[in-house]
Amino acid sequence: MAKFMLDDLTIDYQIKGEVSNNTTLIVLNGIMMSQASWVPLQDELTKKRQVIFLDFIDQGESDPGEGLSYDHALQIKMVVGLMKHLPYETYDIFGISYGGEIALQIGIQCQGLVRKLAVYNVTYKTTPVLSHIGKSWIKAAETYNPETFFYTTMPWIYSKSFYNKEIEWFNNRLVTLKEVLNKKFLDGMIRLINSSENYDIYNELCKIKVETQIVGSDKDLLTPGEHGKKIAEKINNATYKEFFNCGHASMYEQPNIFLESLLGFLDRGSSVKII
Repeated sequence: MAKFMLDDLTIDYQIKGEVSNNTTLIVLNGIMMSQASWVPLQDELTKKRQVIFLDFIDQGESDPGEGLSYDHALQIKMVVGLMKHLPYETYDIFGISYGGEIALQIGIQCQGLVRKLAVYNVTYKTTPVLSHIGKSWIKAAETYNPETFFYTTMPWIYSKSFYNKEIEWFNNRLVTLKEVLNKKFLDGMIRLINSSENYDIYNELCKIKVETQIVGSDKDLLTPGEHGKKIAEKINNATYKEFFNCGHASMYEQPNIFLESLLGFLDRGSSVKII
């Protein structure tokens, strides 16, 4: 593990794999994730490239944002600061869900640092329904009861077919997560959810010029595929694809297809010059 300072906040990250084609991949987590969430896919992700895994503020081993009322701008500042701190000229950026929202905004603001951009299960704005789902998660977090938070959030994140098929896995996961879903984690979740409340970048998406891959899932209840299609329509050099019979957590529901899609995109020669 390595540390990076953003003002008075310590950000935790790790670098795995070897540099290939002078590009390094940065992986940006979904809202409930941490670096540890990628362990099942880490070997494949790092087989042909160097990868930076990091925890956002209020995630994993990074500092909590106690006393801070922040929005996405702080997380963007942190990621861009780390990119400039490290000795690499350009990066491929992948983000899923919350991490995809941050990735898109980096693509808008800092294209000189970006070679390729991949965003999965992402939206371009916090819609009223997404805002209300978030508020329900906050209410569950405020109980500081792991079971309440688990049962409130999980059915939104996975497809019904996966949930029903893997119910034993979910029951075991609850047992495993009881210690993780502690007060520190839940307070962080409240701040992370609130940081997305005013998110809306639809009219800025046209500023992204780098090659971009957007992937959605047909059973995603949080960020429906139609959101990904609208993002792709606004970016000149973007492609959209959709995973079928899959929910929001596509990397867990369909890990093989997820890896094939992402790695295939990153390995393919780019047709766009770095700005």
